[in-house]
Amino acid sequence: MKRLRKFVTQAISCADPYYQVKCIDRQKLKEYRETQEFKPLSAESKRKINELWGRNSEWFEFYNTIGDRERVHLYFPHLWFHIYVDSKLNQWSLCAALDDKCLYDYLFYDVRRPKTVVRICRGHYVNEQGRLISLADAVAACKAVGSVIIKPSYGSSAGKGIVFWREGSDIDIEKVLRDSRDDIVQELITQHPSISQIHAESVNTVRIMTMTTEKGVEKLSAIIRLGVGKSKVDNFCQGGIAVGIDDNGKLKDKGYDAAGRCYDKHPDGADFRGVTVPGFQKCLAICQATAPRFMRYSRLTSWDFSTGADGEPILVEVNLCYGGLSFHQLCNGPIFGNEENTRRMIKQFYKR
Repeated sequence: MKRLRKFVTQAISCADPYYQVKCIDRQKLKEYRETQEFKPLSAESKRKINELWGRNSEWFEFYNTIGDRERVHLYFPHLWFHIYVDSKLNQWSLCAALDDKCLYDYLFYDVRRPKTVVRICRGHYVNEQGRLISLADAVAACKAVGSVIIKPSYGSSAGKGIVFWREGSDIDIEKVLRDSRDDIVQELITQHPSISQIHAESVNTVRIMTMTTEKGVEKLSAIIRLGVGKSKVDNFCQGGIAVGIDDNGKLKDKGYDAAGRCYDKHPDGADFRGVTVPGFQKCLAICQATAPRFMRYSRLTSWDFSTGADGEPILVEVNLCYGGLSFHQLCNGPIFGNEENTRRMIKQFYKR
């Protein structure tokens, strides 16, 4: 019976994306409760939440603990955000089919990106020009570059499945490529010194969430994700932290980790104050220019940029749906800002 129940649960999770979202939401709240005790809501906060939403959520208690208590009723609970907002603005099934890093050379032909060395598609090797090549040619291409990153071309998150290779390392690049199924192999990025000085071991990416409407492309929130210690990835779930970015591209004074812990400085000692993301306005311009290409599939989009050594933005990844909410609201407050905007979005998307 247990095996049957497990099989049915897995079948439902594969077929029903809403089920997956609910499971992730439940797991996140459980993890947060294990690291800290949620502070109870005041009677006034409960009144505002009930008036605005018609029901309560544990997420309000979480943000009452680590966020802005005066505006706790304006924080969008994660489950409701993804089910009522993300799913309405994005066609999840179509986004899943299109969200493939091996397609970026075609989708973003006019945007600077990490240079493609090899695409691996269902176990076959394709070079930068789109021609089929042999495993030996793929290995030779990697050795000609000297150092590459191999990462899943789709369906990955939290930095899982990423391999870094350099000539002379203990990693057998031929074995890695032979065992790869659907991956993208790219040259490594050399990031700008002002970002590298905070954490040099990882490529630290700017995450921008935009919403596209008939009025244009609106920036909802921007943060920078930073690796910690010897980590080569900046992902929240891999021990990284996030810091908010204001409209001028300047880092805010505090950062947060995945558990909601607050940092006045980077855990490795660097200060956030006074740091401005080079090319931030150019990142926004790229979002403005390219977001309309995905109106058919995605109108709530999350963009990941690095900043090259020359200060120019490099588009690393695009999340056409389910791009994450917690680091935005931790760093920048309620995702839709003030009460007027939040009420407008609730009225447009949310069912009481």
